Amino acid sequence: MAIEHGLPKKWLNSSAAAFIPDNACWAPAPDSVLSAVEVADLPTLTAMKLAVERDKDILDLGHLVNALRLSDTSELLELAYDKYGEGSIPLSGSRQNYEIVAEEAITVARRLRSNKNL
Repeated sequence: MAIEHGLPKKWLNSSAAAFIPDNACWAPAPDSVLSAVEVADLPTLTAMKLAVERDKDILDLGHLVNALRLSDTSELLELAYDKYGEGSIPLSGSRQNYEIVAEEAITVARRLRSNKNL
């Protein structure tokens, strides 16, 4: 499939398997993508992006927070810990780390909503 679509040989591998929540949910990819491909649903994707704590994911998290209609940090944290569990490897940092990321995401989500209403 990689050759057929001009993708790198290792575009699909199991390297990230440890970061996929045990109770991840999957949805069919949009029609414009291969029909055999499934993507993480929004709650799963949100938990994964929170868990990696990357600055480049904050804007995405803001959009996901709005799409999921989350309103505060605790809801976002609860979503991630529900997906992964307290003792999981992806959420092995301090809870305070994830609270900071969640606060940033909520702030961005509010900013996105207010810009949309202008």
